[in-house]
Amino acid sequence: MDGELGQGGFGRVLAAWDERLGRDVAIKFVDGDPRRQQSLRVEAQRLAEQRHPAFVRVFALEESMGQLGLVMERVHGKTLSQLLQDSGAMPLAQVLGYGLQAARALADAHASGWAHGDLKPDNLMLTGDGTLRILDFGAAATLDPLETSSLSADTTPAGTLAYLPPERLLGMRVAASGDLYSLGLVFHESLLGHRHSHAHGGWESMHERLYGDRKGLLLPTGFDEGVRNLIEGMTRRRPQDRLPSMLEVVDQLTELHRRLARNKGRRRSWRNKPALTALVSLCLLGGYVACLPLVQAPSTADVGPTPTEKLNAAERRIDSFDQPGAVADAARILDGVLATKPGYAPALALRAITDCLRYAGDERDATWLDRAKEASLLAVRADPQLALAQAALGWSEEYQGRKDVAETIYRRALMLDPNDRYALLGLARIYVAERRQDEAANVLQDALKRHPRERWFSDMSGTLAYQRGDLVGAEKAFRRSIEVKPDGIQGYVNLSGVLLKQDRKDEALTVLQRGMRVGPNARLYGNLGTVLFALGRYSEAAEAFEQALSASKGSPNDYLKWANLGDSLRWVPGRKAQAERAYSRAGQMVEEQLQRVTGDATLLSRAALYAARLGKSTQAQRRILEALALAPEDAEVLFRATLVSELSGKREAALDYLRRSFARGFPPHMIASEPDLISLRRDEKYHHILNEEN
Repeated sequence: MDGELGQGGFGRVLAAWDERLGRDVAIKFVDGDPRRQQSLRVEAQRLAEQRHPAFVRVFALEESMGQLGLVMERVHGKTLSQLLQDSGAMPLAQVLGYGLQAARALADAHASGWAHGDLKPDNLMLTGDGTLRILDFGAAATLDPLETSSLSADTTPAGTLAYLPPERLLGMRVAASGDLYSLGLVFHESLLGHRHSHAHGGWESMHERLYGDRKGLLLPTGFDEGVRNLIEGMTRRRPQDRLPSMLEVVDQLTELHRRLARNKGRRRSWRNKPALTALVSLCLLGGYVACLPLVQAPSTADVGPTPTEKLNAAERRIDSFDQPGAVADAARILDGVLATKPGYAPALALRAITDCLRYAGDERDATWLDRAKEASLLAVRADPQLALAQAALGWSEEYQGRKDVAETIYRRALMLDPNDRYALLGLARIYVAERRQDEAANVLQDALKRHPRERWFSDMSGTLAYQRGDLVGAEKAFRRSIEVKPDGIQGYVNLSGVLLKQDRKDEALTVLQRGMRVGPNARLYGNLGTVLFALGRYSEAAEAFEQALSASKGSPNDYLKWANLGDSLRWVPGRKAQAERAYSRAGQMVEEQLQRVTGDATLLSRAALYAARLGKSTQAQRRILEALALAPEDAEVLFRATLVSELSGKREAALDYLRRSFARGFPPHMIASEPDLISLRRDEKYHHILNEEN
């Protein structure tokens, strides 16, 4: 050990020498408190997941004599806080240089699903060659009790709170928009040489941050207008009013640096030469003048992410498809690539996939499928041997309902690249949808071997287990999905559904609340409504379904949520007419889908149920028989046949379908929460069926 580098309320950092590998390291220690040790483990995992070189590398996590130590790369240099204390305000070129490095690294972390959560001058270090390094990932994604600070730093709560965005002061979770705010404060301080009042931690400052002007901070007049606008856009009070993403910060910083370089080029004259000579002369006076290396802004030849880097960033946003704005971010990145490389096959293929995701998500507008088809065909035309292009064409065909064509295309893609995750996922989706369960299991087993940290395959494995009636296996798979991607929403949606199916309603509500902390999502509100409906809280269920259908938080184009809203409103006094309108809308949307998709037993059985609830018995009977012809052994389809028959006055048929549904794994407790079966549950034959099950 070579001495202490820093300390905080829950840990300390020591300098050390790794004798085995001959290198300087820093070791962050915590005592034996289980909570603090778990926090350090989480920080180690988060740092280990970062691939951008600006983040400190993790070498090991070791335990010794009751203490846990995180062994990290030791970074030599000065923190931004020290540089500002030593020299005051920084030149614009220097701020743009380190700012672009920071924004690129943070954009990479955001695309990977992490936000830093504790950006401040103490956590930004510049090395001797001007390279920026980002320190302390302990607060990433969630507030962490382990905070290490400089020995000379302010360790009071005011010092800790100084750079927090307003929403964090109100208890909201760490988010990418908060990193924009904090980095904007750092830029502002670097250019002025002192903190703005927003970055002081007193109560007056916090009140100003929480309740002051919605506009962001403005540098004094005289500063470059583009820089003023950038910082103002980053530091607005409300997260939704700030710049849309860190990639936008990268783009603006890149343009600002280019403009600065052009202006310098125009101003350069012969008078620069004596100044340069004088600088060299001073540097030769080694004993008397300390010539610190200048922090160089990146050259114009190396400004801005490459197309490959942009594709990687887009894919990371696609990985977070269920987070608010993620797919739109990916589309924007890809559109930027295609603006400069119009026929670039990988970008066209990913653009097609984003359009499919927008359709399948909360939008349900068939226009997205038309756009996906066009982009995927262009991708295949540009490079027919690119597996990604073939997979994108498969997605387009699959979402258009041509599953047989899509299956052939997916197999072609996997012949080109057996690891292509989009083709593997598409093939698994088709097999699950068509109830080809053994084939689905084989594909998913292979996919998880190739991509063990891909939550899409965990979610699909859970869906397959659910379809097979293996609720324990489904729960395990969905919990694994959440473990892999804790800020993903789909895992919470799926897990809550499985818990409800097991009659664990309170646990389902807890899981849904955890998901809602990530962000608003139509599926979360939809499942919340379903749980509340099962609890007999029909008014609250209707409110949840209305949220699920709202343009701001949900999807007004999802037939299932309209049907669920109708289910709830039927049992709220005075809302019958609204319930019928909701069913009518759901039925219309399902019939439109059935014109595009053939052979879908689930869609047919739902269409039958909505028709029955509107009193259209003939149409309901026709649709349910079509569904049963396709899936005679499906427990969910059989249960809908029970409802259709009961609503149509066919009690004997309803009891027969119910018996068959129970025999294929439909849980009896779900019957008790279905108001349409109140009369049937009084029938003596119903109790005979229950006795058979027991």
